[in-house]
Amino acid sequence: MGESIQIEETNPESINITIQLYKKEKDTFPTQEELESVVKMIEEEGGLPYGAYNILLHDNYVDRYRGMSNEEHSVEKVDPNYIIKDTY
Repeated sequence: MGESIQIEETNPESINITIQLYKKEKDTFPTQEELESVVKMIEEEGGLPYGAYNILLHDNYVDRYRGMSNEEHSVEKVDPNYIIKDTY
């Protein structure tokens, strides 16, 4: 009794958080400018969990058999260029 638990600092790159976003409008493709807008919001947002954020912005299409979008029409900011949030 009386001993405290020592928790070692975790490298934020060891905690991967992937955010996949889809366009609301059909037949429109995501742009690099839209992705950069999302990236900027995440970079500036305080209070997000510690970790490495991968951001993917897709068109409106989702393949009902695979549960995925057509990656050909996606823009992304992912490993190794992910966003690092290293403060709580």
